[in-house]
Amino acid sequence: MNDGEDLFSHTDVARRVAAVVILVTAICALAATAALVGIRTDVVVAEPATLVASEGTVSVRAPSAGAVRDVAVADGATVHAGDLLVALDSDEAQVCTSEAGERIALLEERRALVEARLQLQGDLQGADAVRADRQASIGRAALDAARAEADSASAATAASREQLGDVASLFERGIVSDVDRTAAELQASRAQAAEARARAELASREEGLAVGEADAVQARATSALRALDDRAELVTIDLELARTRRERDECALAAERASIRAPVDGQVFDLRVRRHGERVDLGAPLLGIVPLDVTMAAEIEAGPDEVPFLVEGLAASISLDAYPFREFGLGRGHVAQVDRAPGPGGRFRVRVAVDAWPSFPEEVADPLRPGLTGRVMVTGRERWLLVLLRPLPPSSRGVRR
Repeated sequence: MNDGEDLFSHTDVARRVAAVVILVTAICALAATAALVGIRTDVVVAEPATLVASEGTVSVRAPSAGAVRDVAVADGATVHAGDLLVALDSDEAQVCTSEAGERIALLEERRALVEARLQLQGDLQGADAVRADRQASIGRAALDAARAEADSASAATAASREQLGDVASLFERGIVSDVDRTAAELQASRAQAAEARARAELASREEGLAVGEADAVQARATSALRALDDRAELVTIDLELARTRRERDECALAAERASIRAPVDGQVFDLRVRRHGERVDLGAPLLGIVPLDVTMAAEIEAGPDEVPFLVEGLAASISLDAYPFREFGLGRGHVAQVDRAPGPGGRFRVRVAVDAWPSFPEEVADPLRPGLTGRVMVTGRERWLLVLLRPLPPSSRGVRR
């Protein structure tokens, strides 16, 4: 009986131990399954962010070199196609307009001189009866006037040459510009031309006086021929004036084209010119325009220890430095793209698409534009199984589980 009871006691204990072992094994299996399949861990990545356009922006560049005459927009301003952005004073257009204006002035002066000469010749021809008697005195007066004009032109030429020398000296010392030196050279050339014309006129008067004193009939014939030449010269001058005025208008049109207008509807950002008189070079970027139908995205740079936990679709919250979240709230978005190749510094570019922005007050006009800075926090949940299967980096700075 004692042997049977001992056997029964040992068998009962073995069964109980086996049951406990099976129960513990089952509990461990269930726990392991739950850990691998059901238990999740939070992944949080917080990095500084910059707003960018989700699609391409329009870069506005200077069509010519020149000086800024007017800046009609500011960063963040909304513009429509055709709106004035920046007005430039084109160097080429300015020089072209100035030179054309000077040529026009010279031609008009020359025309007035020819018309005056024609008028004088007409008066002389109308007084044929007394012309013979007065020819000598008139010729002498004209000769004296021509001589005085030649002397005046010679003095003007000497003064212009002296002024040119002064300007050249100032140019070598960097006090005046090349445009000033060119203007001085042009003035000297014009003075020389005027002197040449005066000398020619003086010679003509001398010849006329001699002819008048020698033969009155020959003087009338010469006067008639001279009148014809002057009328032909007037025709030439009028043609040259028309051509030069057309050239001046084309230069003015080129200057107007230097007024840069918006190519599309959009929002201005990265404005690089702000002051009147500021110099710009040909092709220099002036500003950018984000088309109105382009949405904003946020870009961050993640470290190599953060990239394994960043997958497309993870939720993100966005705060902007210009609009404190305690007052304006947070934007909501998701991870849209993660670069797999590192950039400078070994960090990876991550683009976060924006799903919704907070409601900005009505008085905050155009609150969003490229270049605004802020902070993005990417949050999500990862299954332990996925984490275990994923190649983990050697450290996990910036990630909290």
